[in-house]
Amino acid sequence: MDVKVLAVMVILTVALWTPETDAKPISLVERCWCRTTHNTVPQRSIREIKFLHTPNCPFQVM
Repeated sequence: MDVKVLAVMVILTVALWTPETDAKPISLVERCWCRTTHNTVPQRSIREIKFLHTPNCPFQVM
């Protein structure tokens, strides 16, 4: 096999290989436990979407 063909096959294999993640899906009604003791928000209370970046806390969508 030609070296160039082998190199392209290796690059494509690495590029197409994506590891599975154990991340949970983002929910608009669940809140992070480290921000408040009340961890759910009623759906009718959601008026706008905010993205919160809190240290030591998962990515939050409010």
